[in-house]
Amino acid sequence: DPTICIPRAYTELSTPRVLTMDMIDGIPVAEPALLEAAGLDRAEVARRGAEIYMQMIFTHGYFHADPHPGNIVLLPGNVIGLLDFGMVGRIDDRLRENIEDMLLAIVQHDVPLLVRIVKQIGQTPPQLDESGLANDVADFVGHYSTQALDQFEVGSALTDMTEIMRRHRIMLPPQVATLIKTLITLEGTLGVICPGFDF
Repeated sequence: DPTICIPRAYTELSTPRVLTMDMIDGIPVAEPALLEAAGLDRAEVARRGAEIYMQMIFTHGYFHADPHPGNIVLLPGNVIGLLDFGMVGRIDDRLRENIEDMLLAIVQHDVPLLVRIVKQIGQTPPQLDESGLANDVADFVGHYSTQALDQFEVGSALTDMTEIMRRHRIMLPPQVATLIKTLITLEGTLGVICPGFDF
């Protein structure tokens, strides 16, 4: 994909303490004034950044898991450079389908389906309060499914869903926790690239 630059690692020049990779010289996303001065199409870069992550997550099931502004640089031609692959995430086909079903359940206001998926994804305690969980999920769906798309905040929704699971002592698998953290971080970074961008 010519719109993204991922540095190549040189194993023959690396050791257990030193990772040698391609040099990527770009404008750090953490420097909005430099982005502005360079005349980059920030809305286009943010849109492509979101698309790249959705492709990594939902097509490949393998993704760069630390997309904070210090790990992303912009290169000439609005090319996105990703740095620091010290943290990556993986999700398998079943988990990916569960996440897609969760999103559909929210959109379709299907509380019973969302409760079933939450219980499938997480490890539930022996004394799960099923009716309490169903009520919390219904409140969640009622709140987020009625929001206009341009008002919907992915980070807030994920944080609220995580809080519901924590409240009911449902343990998330590590790959789900990594995915949630990645998406929350990504939403913030896209907002730095292009304030007001609708993830």
